[in-house]
Amino acid sequence: MTDNVQPYRRIREFRVFVSIHRSIQLAAQLLNRGQFVKEKAQQSATCDNFLQVLEEYARTFPEKYSLPLASQNLEALSISLRTESFSYVQRFLEQNGVDYLTTILHRSRNGGGGELVAIPILSCFKALLNSTAGRACVLDSSDALLAITGALDLHNPRCKQKNFRL
Repeated sequence: MTDNVQPYRRIREFRVFVSIHRSIQLAAQLLNRGQFVKEKAQQSATCDNFLQVLEEYARTFPEKYSLPLASQNLEALSISLRTESFSYVQRFLEQNGVDYLTTILHRSRNGGGGELVAIPILSCFKALLNSTAGRACVLDSSDALLAITGALDLHNPRCKQKNFRL
């Protein structure tokens, strides 16, 4: 009689094992979804933060002593536009990021020391031109194209070099 019970016990153990395995897989999927949602929220937050900084720079161009920090912020934005997901770039475009970059680049041509800010802005435009949506947005904006070509007037050779590589 114990021989007859043994197969049923094994089947029951196997079912418990399968149930536990499915539970672990479901938990892993939920964790991955939670991580995905968390990453999306973080991306959204950083994109919004960059947009707030750009809006501030567009409103009042950074002073002479704030230019190195502005340059670092814009370089970080350039890296984010190159490395983050398509949805990050899409959000940046939907929130008028190209308009802010254009305004800041125009102002950098008129202000002293603006060449320090113009280089990372040109890097941002280059990153945008590498994505389909970004390319369409930049090429559809005559102001952006004028600002980019106007950066050739800056005396810094790195600005000219960045401009030609666009």
